Amino acid sequence: MIRIYNKELDKLAEIHYKAIKDQLYKDFKQIKGTKKISTDEIEIKFNEKLKKNGINNTLREIITSKFDQLTKIAKRNIKYKKDTTFQKMYNKFSNGKDAHIGLRKPRGEPRLTYNANTMVESLGFKVCPLCNRNYINNTKRIYKTGKNGVEYTIKRTCQLDHYYSQSEYPLLAMSFYNLIPVCSSCNHAKSDKSLSISPYSIAKVDHLITFDFNIDDVKAISDKNHVKVSIKVDSSNKKVIKDHLDIIGIEELYKNHNDIVFEILQKYRHYNHIKRKELIVSFPGLYENEQEIKNVLFGEYKDIDNFHRKSLSKLTRDIIKRIDNYPSDLI
Repeated sequence: MIRIYNKELDKLAEIHYKAIKDQLYKDFKQIKGTKKISTDEIEIKFNEKLKKNGINNTLREIITSKFDQLTKIAKRNIKYKKDTTFQKMYNKFSNGKDAHIGLRKPRGEPRLTYNANTMVESLGFKVCPLCNRNYINNTKRIYKTGKNGVEYTIKRTCQLDHYYSQSEYPLLAMSFYNLIPVCSSCNHAKSDKSLSISPYSIAKVDHLITFDFNIDDVKAISDKNHVKVSIKVDSSNKKVIKDHLDIIGIEELYKNHNDIVFEILQKYRHYNHIKRKELIVSFPGLYENEQEIKNVLFGEYKDIDNFHRKSLSKLTRDIIKRIDNYPSDLI
């Protein structure tokens, strides 16, 4: 698991909240007709309804509370299943190419659309945070070709997982920090099961699992079948991460990536410490130092807040770190 990190998360949660607030206004207008009322008045009415049903949290708190606070809200309201407002809104938000909610536009300005596609895109996450294996970024597809030219539609290659399931926690069906962009494989594996931690957790989760490798034969230098990916679990947090390992099946999934570790070992073998020094001397100005050569070979994985940009980046960083910490003549 990797942390969902974006400096603009609070701002994005606020945009999400405004869209929901506007959608509540639209829904009310459809029921009540032309009665004059503002979005702020709608919010007041909604908060009054929540309080009447024994919920001491406001609309804003339910939609924008960060994960740690959201957990407290979930525990307090686990039995509240009467209102399906947010479940119905989620369908408008996520189902189909025309799905969207809220964001009324001022007269004369371009139409604004807010839906699951735009939310995922704004997060800037390219790789599934639960497995760090599969890409989840949006893609453009041709929708139709007509007299106005080619029109495109956005295809969301990821799915949104509810950390707190809609069936058990309908009140949180549209909560920003409850919606986790994941790959279809992880979403299917998790289903309605519970995980102990979320990619939205405030604390960094990178240290909970560390990838390593084992070599069972000297032939590992030339045969990938003798290199095996292994996983080390932080002993003090074993209970916290255990369900993630069991439900998502990380250990089994990463057995398929022995070839990635083998490739890293091969690069180290061909561009070992001596070779890197030779490159710096032989091509002055091309590389400033050995680290720059490593960045060219493996990409830049030092910053864990960039793990979301490339598939298997956590695995790659851990293996490189392992090799660097236990150097040999091979590297």
